Amino acid sequence: MDEQQLIEMGGRFLKLVGQHLGCLVVNYVALDPNGNDLGEEHVASFSGFFIEMKGQWQFVTAGHVFDDEDEGIETLRKAGRLRVTQARIVDCFGDGARDHLPTIISYDDVPKISIDNGKRGLDFAFLPLRDLYVNTIKANGVVPFRPADWAEPAEGEVIAFGVVGFPEEEKQGANGDDRVDGWIRPILVWVRPCAPPENAPKTDYPLFVAEIPFSTPKSPKGMSGGAVIALVRKDDGSTKYYLVGVQSSWNKVARVIYACPMSSFFQFMLDVIASEQE
Repeated sequence: MDEQQLIEMGGRFLKLVGQHLGCLVVNYVALDPNGNDLGEEHVASFSGFFIEMKGQWQFVTAGHVFDDEDEGIETLRKAGRLRVTQARIVDCFGDGARDHLPTIISYDDVPKISIDNGKRGLDFAFLPLRDLYVNTIKANGVVPFRPADWAEPAEGEVIAFGVVGFPEEEKQGANGDDRVDGWIRPILVWVRPCAPPENAPKTDYPLFVAEIPFSTPKSPKGMSGGAVIALVRKDDGSTKYYLVGVQSSWNKVARVIYACPMSSFFQFMLDVIASEQE
C-alpha cells in the first residue's frame, strides 16, 4: 500500500484500536536535597493500553517510564528527587467513550511491576487495576486486549504494521504549557518490519524491529509503551488486527523503532502471576 492508502485506512483503523488505549498522566513536583518542593508542578504523560489476563485488568506501558536510571518516575521518586501529586489515566479514545474526564488513580496504591533491561531486550510495565478503576474505565467503553488478541492468526496475510500512542509532538499546547488532559490524542504510525541496523542493541530476547517509512511523525518520542499492531486480511476478505508488542525505543538517525514482542511480555507476566500465587 502507498502512503495515501495507509493514511485513509489509518483513520478508520484508529477508531477501532482507540477502545483499547489509555494514557497515564502524572503530576509531580521536583524536590531539593532537603526534600522541599522545588519550583512549579509539572505534568508527564505516557502511552499505554489495557489488557486482561485471568480476569485481572492491567494498564501496560514501557518499563523505562518507571525504571529509567535518569528519568524514570520511580527511580526519581525513590531517590527523593520528585513527589507525585496526582495520577490519572485518560481513557476516552474509543467510539464508545461517554466521559472525557480521566480516571483518577492513587499512584502510591497501584502496584507497578516493571522491567527495563536493555541486555535482555525487556522493557515493559503493567499496573494491576483495582475493581473501582476498572468499573469506571469499562463504563467509558474501554475494551482490554485479551490473550486471543495477541495470538498470531492461523490464516490470512499481514498487510500493515502500526504503532499507536501519544507522541510528544502532539502534546504541545497552544501556550507551550504541559496540561495535557484536554487535548491529548492518539496517533497511528505505520511501520515496516526490517533487519536491525548495524548498531542495533544485542539482546537475549529478540526485538520487533521496524522502520518508519514516511516523513511523519517527525519523531515517535513519547510513544514508548504504545501498542504495536498488525493488520491482517483473512482468507475470506475480512480484516482483523492483533497485538504484536509494546513499543520500547527508537533509532533517530535510521528512523527505526524497537518493540518488546508480546511473547516475551506474556511469559514474564505468567511468571509474575505464578510467583504471587505461591
